[in-house]
Order: sequence, then structure tokens, then C-alpha cells
Amino acid sequence: MTTQDTPLEERIAQICHEQWAHWMHYVFTKAFAGPGHSVCIPSPFKSRWMKQIKTPYAELTEQEKESDREWARKYCDAFAQWENDLDAPLPLIPPNQAKKD
Repeated sequence: MTTQDTPLEERIAQICHEQWAHWMHYVFTKAFAGPGHSVCIPSPFKSRWMKQIKTPYAELTEQEKESDREWARKYCDAFAQWENDLDAPLPLIPPNQAKKD
């Protein structure tokens, strides 16, 4: 933590990392080892993910939106906690207690 980092900033950074780690875990469960040290993503997953990348949020399916909402709720909870007690630092969730899917 640098001198400019705030407890809210740290909590949001933690959520960002959890989201990235969750996504990478999912990607690696779908990928397979390729030649050399490469990792290959099967074509159906690549096609689906490329379509999702290009799709505006408003046009996602309800299931896709709900997946994004789950992460949005984590951010909202962090902001709400920060607003409720501006003087108290936000607790970090120990990695072994973070939700795993």
C-alpha cells in the first residue's frame, strides 16, 4: 500500500484481483496444453467469448448480466461499507474465505 492508497482503494483492488483470478481459473479449466509451452483455447469458447467482448451490456443475456451483477454487488458492498464508516478501514477478506465457484 502506498501513502496515497486508501482502504477503499485497497478493497476495490482486492475485488478486481478476485474477479481476474476467478476468470483465469475458469479459462484454464477450458484450455488445454498445446505445443511447447502454449495453452490452447478450444474454438467454441473463443468464438463465444469474442462475441461477448463485442456485445454491449444491454444486449447480453440475463444469465450473462447476472454474472456481471454478482461482481457489481461486491463493489457496491465495498462502497456502502466505506460510506457507513468513513473513519474505519475496510477489512480485507482472507483469500481462503473468498467465494470460489
